[in-house]
Amino acid sequence: MQTAFLFEETWARDNIRLTRPATLLLLSLAICARLAAQTPQTKDAKRPLPQLDPATELGPALRRFVDVFSVVQREAADQPQVDKMIYEGAIPSMLRQLDPHTQFFDPAQFDQLKRMEESEQKGFGSIVSVLPGQVIFLQTLPGTPSNKAGIQAGDELLAVNNIAIRALDVEQIGQLLTEARQQKISIYVRRRGSPKPLQFTLTPELVDAPSVDRAFPLAPGVGYIRVSSWDVQTAAQLRSALDKLGAAQLRGLVLDLRNNPGGVVKSALDAAAMFLQPGQRILTAKGRATELQVADVPKNAKPYSFQMAVLINEKTASASEILAGALQD
Repeated sequence: MQTAFLFEETWARDNIRLTRPATLLLLSLAICARLAAQTPQTKDAKRPLPQLDPATELGPALRRFVDVFSVVQREAADQPQVDKMIYEGAIPSMLRQLDPHTQFFDPAQFDQLKRMEESEQKGFGSIVSVLPGQVIFLQTLPGTPSNKAGIQAGDELLAVNNIAIRALDVEQIGQLLTEARQQKISIYVRRRGSPKPLQFTLTPELVDAPSVDRAFPLAPGVGYIRVSSWDVQTAAQLRSALDKLGAAQLRGLVLDLRNNPGGVVKSALDAAAMFLQPGQRILTAKGRATELQVADVPKNAKPYSFQMAVLINEKTASASEILAGALQD
């Protein structure tokens, strides 16, 4: 199998699907943190982390933090909420120094995240692009509330329940959209050619939004499949899409991973096994506190033999990067 890669810049900063949590930012800029729980595990993965000596490695910085914390507790005009200062202030700020995609979840938040991943979700059936102060509808899924209401691709979301989008950053927009899925909402949109904003009332419903959301023939013997995220059903959806395209007769496949932020790593590994040779190495991972972890294509795998072109961009991340890298190698 030969694989070609195309890297394309995109005009949209983020794609957010209103209907499922396993998409970019989890509608609240949180999705990347789940990957740690989905990484292939070995018997050494739970080995105790190395202990730091506060007196030598963290001493000065830790003392400075405690000093500042004490001053705030003593001098602040209002009584500070200690838990909020730690869990919403100090810890998230520390993690942001590592990279922009690492996020802290306390036990209650993590349990909620897992429940959202495993359960059916209510939503409006829209795929949108989010920039600071701007939300554009890219697609509405057939039969969903947004589709039935008449929202069209290209419509710009101006306000949700009288909260103006233009005044919000990406994180605030994500939070607003997350909360909106829990209730009946009124929205205003701007449509090209319309003299004034249009108002819609939407009621969230259970929506089946497959992560393999586009599959069609590009030319005789050449298929196109887009994977928007990775959840527990994505690999099965991918195989089903290939079967419908007549994979046995395909000469080539365009696999579109653009704007795919990742998700369930095992699902991406299962997808890789559809295209790579039995026994081929998919993933090698080693952390400072863990032993070497590897994932290989199962010996009994029966991969497809057609050539592939993989589309990626700067929003192709985590599990999608693993698949793209394995196919490239």
